[in-house]
Amino acid sequence: MHKSRLIPVCITLVLALALLITIVGCKSSGTTSTPTPAATTTGAVATASPTPAPTSTSTSQALQGTLTGTYSGQGPKGPESGTFSMTIYGNGTIEGSYAGSHTGTLKGQVDTSGNLNATGTAGSGVNADNVTWQGKVTRSGKSLNIQGTWSGSKRSGTFSATGPAS
Repeated sequence: MHKSRLIPVCITLVLALALLITIVGCKSSGTTSTPTPAATTTGAVATASPTPAPTSTSTSQALQGTLTGTYSGQGPKGPESGTFSMTIYGNGTIEGSYAGSHTGTLKGQVDTSGNLNATGTAGSGVNADNVTWQGKVTRSGKSLNIQGTWSGSKRSGTFSATGPAS
């Protein structure tokens, strides 16, 4: 191999070895770290890109809070309406309940963009129905707002709510 090609190959091997030692060392100690570039050889320059900070997959703290509102729509026996309350936790989990034409619970998720997906049950007997609630949670100042639709195989409608952000 020609001497001019030998230096870059050696530098690459040194960097790969340093990275391997860092990774193996971190796994055995149970810690994590960002590898640092190996020492450079005279006449060669090694550069490293900064490691980006990890991003969170949980709901933003900005969308955390309890909202209360109303729902309305049409079911197999005519108009359906009532009130509901839901709490959005910091991890995006939703828990809530509703009362009026039907009584039940809501469970679901809000993603980091504010998209809500939850499920509940409405009706009983032959009119029982699994209902999906979908909407958008937004924040305006210290208030949370939500608008959306709910639907099942036998009923559908809209809902809206507001509440303080926590």
